[in-house]
Amino acid sequence: MPCAAALTVTAAALLSFSTSGQRPALASPPPSAVRHLAGVESAESCRLSLGEQLKAIKAFGEMMPVFKHPRCLNCHGALDVYSDKHPGASAIDEGLDLTLLTRELRDSVSQQQCESCHDNIERKDRTSGKGGWMIPNPPVFFVDKLGKLKSDEDLCLQMKRMEETPDSFTSHIAKDHNTIQFIKAGFEGDRALGTDGLEQWKLTRAKPRGTQPALAAQANKWVKLLDGHWKEPPGRPSSPPSKCGCVMPRIELTMKTKISGTSEGQVMTGAASATVPLTADSGLVYRGEAPLVHGQYTVPPLPPGCNVKLAPSGGTLAVKEARLEAADDGRTTIALLVNPTNSAGTMTVSCPGLPGPMTTPLMMVAQQWRFVHEPDRRNLDYRIDGFETPAGPATRGGRTLVGRKEVTRTTRQQGVAITANTTFELWSVPERSE
Repeated sequence: MPCAAALTVTAAALLSFSTSGQRPALASPPPSAVRHLAGVESAESCRLSLGEQLKAIKAFGEMMPVFKHPRCLNCHGALDVYSDKHPGASAIDEGLDLTLLTRELRDSVSQQQCESCHDNIERKDRTSGKGGWMIPNPPVFFVDKLGKLKSDEDLCLQMKRMEETPDSFTSHIAKDHNTIQFIKAGFEGDRALGTDGLEQWKLTRAKPRGTQPALAAQANKWVKLLDGHWKEPPGRPSSPPSKCGCVMPRIELTMKTKISGTSEGQVMTGAASATVPLTADSGLVYRGEAPLVHGQYTVPPLPPGCNVKLAPSGGTLAVKEARLEAADDGRTTIALLVNPTNSAGTMTVSCPGLPGPMTTPLMMVAQQWRFVHEPDRRNLDYRIDGFETPAGPATRGGRTLVGRKEVTRTTRQQGVAITANTTFELWSVPERSE
């Protein structure tokens, strides 16, 4: 019967979503998706717009190739100079734990024992007639206790924590506070050993890319984009570091979809939604997953006089990638890769003359949402971009609307016209109170 076919197909359309698999890397968003997020604040304590925050975080990331280079990491905690793996171990007290030394003892040991080899380093004041060498203290290590490189976020906050002001940070990068030029030596890659020392230990030069002036320019760019967000509250050097321009803003995705099928003038409807808290990785890409919430589903009686009840359940909305790209001019692009998973449930039919209701599982002919959204499909996921800025300020429950995209797709299957209207919204969420 046409109605029976319509019921089967539409029940599938209302309740089923495709499973996901391996996905390709997300390509660069098209120019049509570019827009400017002006005046959107993602945290109560941060005055910067979302686009400005992304620009600042991206600017700090431009310094990371230097910070994570061996020439920087070895000094900043990655190399235990008191182990037998160090070329000069024989001249160093065995068993001495660097982390247990007081600062005064650390400096004394370093200057007495290290400078005998690492003496080819420049001093700005040149008052002592010879170079010097010392190892940074654990609070400024670039690695954790297990020797693993700290994240961009952790290092960003560490820079703010260890330097009292933005000016002292940029001065350190450019001048090393006018004392021993360790950063300059790092870019030269000679470990302050000089040519003889390199040949003696059969060491090669490992230089970070770029130059110290280039790194200083990157530091100034980052500080400028922070617009004073160094300590929180501002103006108090002893305060904790501000997360603004270091920590990716909290973002939440909401999805609402309405699906309807029409056959022989009869309409069947359904709805589902999801709210997905998103978490950003070090590549500034957000991901997350949340359960589908099923709305009301309606179907016409089949056959006349019968009652059909649909009870959907299960399923999740997986956000595979949410990329927010911020250009230097403040323009921001949003692109999503999403994939709802299969849902389940039951269909119960009650008809006069039957001994009782007949209930069957909705394991379904599935994948109708996927079928309707075929134009948006990229392999096994669905790409949604071209987000629009709200016409005016839009807030809800302390959240600020970042971008909105409505996607309407219509197709026909087995004589049934199926329409899916799906709205995606990205919301900026205030930071949680500590």
